[in-house]
Amino acid sequence: MIILDTSIWIEYLKNNQMYFPRISKLLESKEILAVECVFGELLQGVKNKSEKEIILNFWTHMPKEYYENIIPEELKYQNSPTFTQ
Repeated sequence: MIILDTSIWIEYLKNNQMYFPRISKLLESKEILAVECVFGELLQGVKNKSEKEIILNFWTHMPKEYYENIIPEELKYQNSPTFTQ
């Protein structure tokens, strides 16, 4: 599963052809997770009701990931003495 950064979502929503085809395929195959903090940022930047509806439609239909699982287990120990060599 993939989590997209807000900046990548913005490029996708602007139909930037560097991102749009690849992300469209990943969305169709349900390989992208919706994350609350990213969608919160997207909603803060909406300019009109139509943009808000588009973002909320993605949120409604995508697989979700919530905060308690967002940090991969490996990263929790990144600065510990046993993790660094």
